[in-house]
Amino acid sequence: MPYLGNDLSTIVKQGKKAYKYVATAGQTAFTGADSNGESLAVTVDSFVNVFLNGVRLIKTDDFAITTNTVTLTSAA
Repeated sequence: MPYLGNDLSTIVKQGKKAYKYVATAGQTAFTGADSNGESLAVTVDSFVNVFLNGVRLIKTDDFAITTNTVTLTSAA
């Protein structure tokens, strides 16, 4: 069967990973282990969705990403 692009054996499958943090009063930075013991692993170029109380936040307006840290512009 013809196809365009990479050989199917060379394609790396990437999955989504979910992290859950419970904020303390006034917390803005989230890093390290989450509520399930998983260490946050993100980079500036990562595709990240951040939710606060079920509402999706907007990158640069509501949060910023640095290596392994997500920082909210307003305290949670």
